[in-house]
Amino acid sequence: MSNKNINLKSIFGFIILLFAFFINYYSGTRGVFPLDSFSFFDTGYNVLNGKHPVKDYWVFSGIILDYIQAFFFYLFGVTWNSYLFHSSFFNSFISIIFFYFLIQNNLNIYFSFLYSLAFSILCYPVSGTPFSYQHSLVFSLGSIFIFLLAHKSKKKIYWFFLPLFFTFGFFSNQTPSAYITLILIIFLFYIFFFRKEFYFFLSFLAGCLFCFFLFLTFLYLIDFKFNDFYYQYILFPLTLGQERVFGADSAFVKLTDKITFKGLFLDFKFIHIFIFLNIYMLILSHKKKLKIPLSLNQTLGALILIISSIVYIFHQLITANQIFIFSLIVIIGSYFHLLVQNNYSKNKLLIYFSFILIIILTIKYFKRYTLERYFMDLASTDISLSLSARNLDSKLNHLRWISPGQFSKSPNIEIYLLKEAIDFIKNEKNNVMIITHYSFFSSIIQKNLNMPNRWYVGNNTHPNKNHKYFNFYKNFFLENFINNNIKIIYIIDSTGYDLFNFKDYLNGICFKKTQINTLAFKFEVVDCS
Repeated sequence: MSNKNINLKSIFGFIILLFAFFINYYSGTRGVFPLDSFSFFDTGYNVLNGKHPVKDYWVFSGIILDYIQAFFFYLFGVTWNSYLFHSSFFNSFISIIFFYFLIQNNLNIYFSFLYSLAFSILCYPVSGTPFSYQHSLVFSLGSIFIFLLAHKSKKKIYWFFLPLFFTFGFFSNQTPSAYITLILIIFLFYIFFFRKEFYFFLSFLAGCLFCFFLFLTFLYLIDFKFNDFYYQYILFPLTLGQERVFGADSAFVKLTDKITFKGLFLDFKFIHIFIFLNIYMLILSHKKKLKIPLSLNQTLGALILIISSIVYIFHQLITANQIFIFSLIVIIGSYFHLLVQNNYSKNKLLIYFSFILIIILTIKYFKRYTLERYFMDLASTDISLSLSARNLDSKLNHLRWISPGQFSKSPNIEIYLLKEAIDFIKNEKNNVMIITHYSFFSSIIQKNLNMPNRWYVGNNTHPNKNHKYFNFYKNFFLENFINNNIKIIYIIDSTGYDLFNFKDYLNGICFKKTQINTLAFKFEVVDCS
């Protein structure tokens, strides 16, 4: 590679890093959806202060995000800036890996640069703030890129790092990372047993052993019960997937409701277009109708991306969130470009058509997800009414506060009610437990508020009374309640959805209820006699 290309690669790489970082940062400042926006704010703060997921509060995903967020808080302080630095870093991280993947596969550097910018717009900025699904998407996509680079280059360092991507993806969110890991393991077996490629085995095994050692070290240092991890992170999430796939009455979303022409095809039509185009290239190669047949690595890449895209769509159908996988359009679209470039050199129409379509779609989804904040249910909210969250607390500076629902037209009222609740809890002398979707109270008050869960959406985040693991969760909740000598429970929420059922887990304990304002409620432990 010439010095000119090396310099251009460095310049483009630097621009991608900056652009990906700041486009996500910008997205994360535009309004909040409390349930999702603050998922890792208080938990990151709690980790800094010796509280841990699984051990001290119930989680079913996102363990690694709590620790990463704690690291960012440690470096930059407990602020909204630090919170967005976390998610923005990972948008830059996966965008630069994607750029490197494209140029290593000999795609024109200018196209690689533009595709990487488009990818950075559609990847993490969908949520903007740290989110378990986005982290899992980042690591699972990274594992695909690393796998294909490892096979192409034969460099053992890639094979060593591949299990790290598998592990970090799983501990971000079990799915879709587990699906992608399984797919790649199947292809790994193929090249090992059928292609007789043995060079990578020891490096890959060393990476697996290293990840296992990290996990054992984590268990030892945190000193939590493995049984708690097994129920929270393995068994309980499996029930969620089973209920959604088989359409149980208790399921928050049902796969059967999503299997419609619109749900399967129209909602993902542009992803399907590029899936079919990649399949078309595989068929042409198989029938020997290409000027230059696809290499084994290119064939593996197309197959992996096609199968993975279908799996990502399946996963999206059984999640309770808005669509967050439109970045696949750029990935499989650019890979189609890569496959075509050596076979249609005299006719660039197909390449330019796909390129222009990707750019148009990037603009379309940038408007919907970054400007209108569709993923955070703010599409029907006038974001221009937002106020500086500094009015709530200086730690939230740079966030423009507005939320969907009850206070969408009056964010000042929501801020006032939250400030009133903060002041009330600050003056509380007794040990407190807080149950809220506004998971920033501990960070703002700088006090251990003994949050029992990360999220509170009934059987979709923790076992309710009719769930098969109700008794396990009840014992977990009760043990933390007693061990922390809780005297008062505060509930702070605008919806009240499933937040007042805490009494189901505290049989024999009586409470006196006091309403502080329309958002905040106080439950004080009293004598039952």
